[in-house]
Amino acid sequence: MESLSDLHSLWIGPRVTWLEQLCLASWIAHGHRAVVWAYQPIEGLPRGVAVRDARELLPAEAIVLHRFSGSASLFSNRFRYHLLRRYPVTWMDTDILLLRPLATEAPYLFGWEAADSICTAVLRLPGGSPPLRDLVAYTDARVPVPPWWPLKDRIRQRVFGAVGRHERAEDLPWGSFGPRALTDALRRHRLTDRALATAVFYPVHWEQTALFYQPEDVLAARLTGATIAVHLWSTGSLLATPEMKAVRGAPPPAGSWIAGQCAAFGIDCSP
Repeated sequence: MESLSDLHSLWIGPRVTWLEQLCLASWIAHGHRAVVWAYQPIEGLPRGVAVRDARELLPAEAIVLHRFSGSASLFSNRFRYHLLRRYPVTWMDTDILLLRPLATEAPYLFGWEAADSICTAVLRLPGGSPPLRDLVAYTDARVPVPPWWPLKDRIRQRVFGAVGRHERAEDLPWGSFGPRALTDALRRHRLTDRALATAVFYPVHWEQTALFYQPEDVLAARLTGATIAVHLWSTGSLLATPEMKAVRGAPPPAGSWIAGQCAAFGIDCSP
């Protein structure tokens, strides 16, 4: 039977890296059931991770990549809304590292990643809740119309949609199915007051990911008694420098905070 303590995610691709191995292992180490939905066999998953067929929720033909970045995040956000509508579980991106158990069973679970943005990387919404209904309808629409757009832009999108000249999902700005959509839905339904502080899940901003690769004491001040998890931002930002992307694609430097986490959870990061 599915439970709110079960942590579910999606992986598109044939294998996971040491970073996903680290995060998934941390979920299991802290007593959670880890479930990864997939469209093909995956190499490298830690022992104990359950795999489920993602076609149960959406067909493989529904996968859409963001045209500018090539990221599957666009589709992943749509997928998680369908998952939460179907099952009473907790969504967690595969680059979320748990530092302690996620003990709360509150029906709503999400957190601020910045002063004006609620992130979708850790997410729990009741299956019949108004914001989730809105998110499923918006991301399922043949012609997606972001509700935060100015009225004239929404009208133009619908008019152009009638003749197939609308802005398609893969061409929308980054985050249009993710944090931007979630934050807007929660605001419209007056639920933003349930969002947890940035220190809980997002103590390190995506622009500061270099901190993970510094000595442990450099990051220590960011982690407080309120911190449950750390988002490692494995996909990086569209603005990430080539140097930073290269660092994230290689084994972590010896003595770094993230190397210490790999050692703690028994992850071999060697090439």
